[in-house]
Amino acid sequence: MATLSGNSIKNTYQGLLKTSDSTAVSGTLKTVEDGSGNSTALSVSSTTVKAAALQIETPLRASSTNVLVWDASTKSVGYRTLPSFETVTTNGGH
Repeated sequence: MATLSGNSIKNTYQGLLKTSDSTAVSGTLKTVEDGSGNSTALSVSSTTVKAAALQIETPLRASSTNVLVWDASTKSVGYRTLPSFETVTTNGGH
């Protein structure tokens, strides 16, 4: 992780993150921007985090038979294993 210690503001502000209105986080979602004013896909408030898109590189127990799910009761992301089905062949019913 980079440190700000010993660096000039003019050399580091572009990489710092801030809210879109440069004020403290509140109960209202605010877009997170870099120091140059470029918006990110992330919005935050004191109670909510919103991502315009979510990319998970290596989900826990990743395989083609698992799917990510949102559990509203625990407010967490988990996974469920998809059931496996056998291949069925038909002859057209004749």
